[in-house]
Amino acid sequence: LLILSIILTGACSTKSQSNKQYPPQFYDYPPDVQAQIRNGKIAEGFDETQVRMAWGNPSHTRDDSRSTFYYWEYKTLETKSHVFQRAFTDVGKSIAQDTKPTVNVSQDPFYDKVRRRVSFDRETRKVATFQTF
Repeated sequence: LLILSIILTGACSTKSQSNKQYPPQFYDYPPDVQAQIRNGKIAEGFDETQVRMAWGNPSHTRDDSRSTFYYWEYKTLETKSHVFQRAFTDVGKSIAQDTKPTVNVSQDPFYDKVRRRVSFDRETRKVATFQTF
């Protein structure tokens, strides 16, 4: 009974947490859109609310009235899990070429600065394109 009550309590708390994370309209979206948002992904055709749910508030917005688009930009830090992979690749190449290995790591070896840009169609107010770089 103790194990069963722990499982049931955990299931209930997860449900209540998900209600706190998303506004009520989230549950009106199709399951595939909900899954994308939960996984931090966006798609062409998403509206501003859906993008905010997936990526949060933008770091910067750009709106040129002469353009048919307006832009949201995000600047984030992501873990640099590929540092060790790159180091092993560099060492492997140097061994093959019989040279001294050089591993270039940025100032902060654990994070990469990632920028994302979303362009919204001014008329429909929906995502037209997005990029990560």
